[in-house]
Amino acid sequence: MDSAARRNGENTDHLPASGAVGVLEDDVEFSAFNSIADLNGDGLLDAAGGYTLHLAKPGGGFHPGQSIWIGAEGVQHVADFNRDGKPDLLNGLSILLQK
Repeated sequence: MDSAARRNGENTDHLPASGAVGVLEDDVEFSAFNSIADLNGDGLLDAAGGYTLHLAKPGGGFHPGQSIWIGAEGVQHVADFNRDGKPDLLNGLSILLQK
């Protein structure tokens, strides 16, 4: 625990060491994902990156990854590009809009 956390009485023993990489599921590292958003409208935050989407489970954790093809670079960013209230996926100059 760092000295600032000790002075504030915070218990940071449960946090990963600086520079550590967390695991999403089945040894898939968090660093493999670049976007967190509610992709399926269930109110839970899902993870997206590259060619994989991991949808959150209601009780915690994530369902197994779902492969998606969105161009050569994969998913680079998630945002509501057409302002319909649903997150869309961006790859370079291509945007995959949700219906």
